[in-house]
Amino acid sequence: MMLTTLFIPEGLVAAQTGDTARITVNYVYESNNAMVAQPYSATVPTNQTFQVTIALPEILNYSITAESINALPEGVALDSEENLLSINLSTVTEDVSVVLYYAAGQADYTVNHWVQILDSDEYELEKSVELTGDIDAYTEAVADNKEGFTSHVEQSIIAPDDTTEVNIYYDRISYTVVFDANGGIGASDPIYAEYGTVIEESYIMVPTRIGYVFQGWSPAIEYTVTEDVTYVAQWE
Repeated sequence: MMLTTLFIPEGLVAAQTGDTARITVNYVYESNNAMVAQPYSATVPTNQTFQVTIALPEILNYSITAESINALPEGVALDSEENLLSINLSTVTEDVSVVLYYAAGQADYTVNHWVQILDSDEYELEKSVELTGDIDAYTEAVADNKEGFTSHVEQSIIAPDDTTEVNIYYDRISYTVVFDANGGIGASDPIYAEYGTVIEESYIMVPTRIGYVFQGWSPAIEYTVTEDVTYVAQWE
């Protein structure tokens, strides 16, 4: 994979008061502009020649390139292969400030989606997805919006060798199912069950009420648990 980043000069700025000028090279991360290392800085007499070759700080899995040579101040050259910055000014007349941006390479990582097995503390793998991100940055795995489940993600630092794995766990939500005899007796006890639990038809007892005929439940019973619900006995 080819690693690229943007090299942007601050440009030539107004000369300082007096007979000196300042040469500054700043090193920052492309992702957040945080400082990579202490800047190079030199105070030099004006109207004189200044030459220096700077060995740039090196960071594993990061690269520096010049997107456009025309973007460099006159007399400044970048050797991206050797990680060197050359400054060759025939006559120093004003301050020179350059910013070098360090960009991380990229690597693949795997996101595993694990779904809790019904009536168990174990999980089964539903799917694995390949994503790409910046090396040494955190993964950005996102859980699916899965009905009847809560989720939690264990983010990781992205390794350069494509071996990073992120696990997303989906836990079943538990719901309460109530059978309201509505003035009668003999209804089944409430059920506290996980999403996807199937209620055995034999568990649901028909209540009785003196002087009334049982007409069923409202709403109509769903035998698979998907939400909190109260079934109310109907009488005639």
